[in-house]
Amino acid sequence: MPWQGRQKLTWIWTMSGVDSSGDGTDEDGVRVEWCKARAHAIQWAKEVEIKFFDWQANWWVEQGDRHTEVDVECLEGIRAYATKQANICRAFIHHLQILWSPFLSSDSTTLSNIDSYYTADLPNLSVPPLPEV
Repeated sequence: MPWQGRQKLTWIWTMSGVDSSGDGTDEDGVRVEWCKARAHAIQWAKEVEIKFFDWQANWWVEQGDRHTEVDVECLEGIRAYATKQANICRAFIHHLQILWSPFLSSDSTTLSNIDSYYTADLPNLSVPPLPEV
């Protein structure tokens, strides 16, 4: 969860000394806290990966509009390629969100409606039929 990065440290990180009781309860507590911290780190890493692909998709869209000193045909091809790459990134985001949905936080911004990304349609790049001879 985004707010947990600024959370107060738990007792495990502020306690001093070692298990003096000898019954292993402190060691069990350390294991539990370590597992929780590891789970949060893995969750955050997944969210960062999704954010990266979201950034990359937006970057591709910007690249399609960046080249202005080329002829119209070339510009159309550049935009089509950039749109295709952006859609590949967004499809990958969608796939990751489906795979990782049990592990991502429900209030995460990465779980916003991914279908809103699919607004740009690729141009028709099919070859026209050849005239009969």
